[in-house]
Amino acid sequence: MYNKSKTTLVAYPFGKTDIFTIPDSVTSIGNYAFYECNNLTSVIIGNGVTSIGESAFYKCESLNNIIIGNGVKSIGDYAFDRCKGLTSVTIPDSVTSIGNSTFYECNNLTSVIIGNGVTSIGNNAFGYCAFTSITIPNSVTSIGGRAFYGSRLTSVTFEGKIASANFKSDDSFPGNLQANYLAIGGGIGTYTRPNGKNTWTKHSSYPNSETDFSVGLTVDGKGAIITEYKGKITTVRIPATIQGLPVREIGERAFFYDSNGSLNQKIISVIIPEGVTTIGVQAFYGCENLYIISLPDSLTSIGNSAFAGCSTLGSITLPSSLKKIGKEAFKSSGLTSISLPTGLTTISKLAFAYTKLYRVEIPRGVTEMEDGVFYECTSLTSVTLPSTIKKIAYMAFYNCSSLTTISIPETVTKIAFVNEYGGEYVGMSYAFYGCHKLNLESQAALRRVGYKDSF
Repeated sequence: MYNKSKTTLVAYPFGKTDIFTIPDSVTSIGNYAFYECNNLTSVIIGNGVTSIGESAFYKCESLNNIIIGNGVKSIGDYAFDRCKGLTSVTIPDSVTSIGNSTFYECNNLTSVIIGNGVTSIGNNAFGYCAFTSITIPNSVTSIGGRAFYGSRLTSVTFEGKIASANFKSDDSFPGNLQANYLAIGGGIGTYTRPNGKNTWTKHSSYPNSETDFSVGLTVDGKGAIITEYKGKITTVRIPATIQGLPVREIGERAFFYDSNGSLNQKIISVIIPEGVTTIGVQAFYGCENLYIISLPDSLTSIGNSAFAGCSTLGSITLPSSLKKIGKEAFKSSGLTSISLPTGLTTISKLAFAYTKLYRVEIPRGVTEMEDGVFYECTSLTSVTLPSTIKKIAYMAFYNCSSLTTISIPETVTKIAFVNEYGGEYVGMSYAFYGCHKLNLESQAALRRVGYKDSF
């Protein structure tokens, strides 16, 4: 329903299931326009829209995709409050203000990009959201009370300075981040903390000295490989070039041992520069205090056991360039959430075994998932498989005891075990053994494709 001139969207039919595009002729979305439209899954807001009204999409719990047009200037109070299905949002540069409780309790919202035009973020704007990192652009001059309170933040980057008076309370962020930030005069930079801890640490904006690293030469002789970290700094920023050559690889066991030759348990964060394409075998194996890792957009491959045993690493953002995740890459790490990029094609054996992941969506580009990829992920509750998957491998979800739902695309034709000689045993794979909470719909779908073992 629109107003007479069809410039304001007044109300959307309650209960209608649809993917809805708001035409460019509309300039405003009215207050409560989509209020509790629980069957709405996707909305594209046209570039003609300049304002999104109060509670416009309040409690649209099935809404999992929102594209905000480049004409929007303001997002009203409670606009997306309790949209529990929403997983990512990009706020365009045209937006100048984010209202109070705009994304409050969007507790599956794992990715947020705030545009460079935003000047104010309202009270409770992102309270109790799921994302672990955020960049506050230079344009922001005011942050409301409890704006990020209750969130899972472990990394915050301030690109500009915000005066003490422009924090509307002393609890805009979890823990002591605000106090630390103001104590050093509104220091520009990145602040991080281990999961669940109150103490935040400011990281240097400058890379480590070249002498902190041992290096080798890439096969083509055009780049450097980090072969060992010898430094004492626990917040590591790898330089883009060493000895005049661009850093291209993080080598095998580069951070596995510290300078004393013992298992490296000191490093808490690592920033890898653009240009690096490969992270080698066991590169960060057993770095038990590592909880922040920044990966470059150039990365294409993560090696076997690269982050295995990184028990404090709760989340990681994988770049769209990534093609392959190696064997046991994140085994026994502390991962609770992860967003797999669309460019990913291969997830190798036991890649996420024994992690704390609670929900996974495998992107459409993945064509192969090897044995035991999610072996004993006992916190995993739901899985979505893409139409590019044709086979579910041996022990793929073995003893995922909290798993309740899994979507099986029509392209999956068999669940099979392949022995070391290439012999294939269809049905007998233990792929879902111990998944005793699977709902009947999921169990029936698995039986239809030949699963013979018990749940």
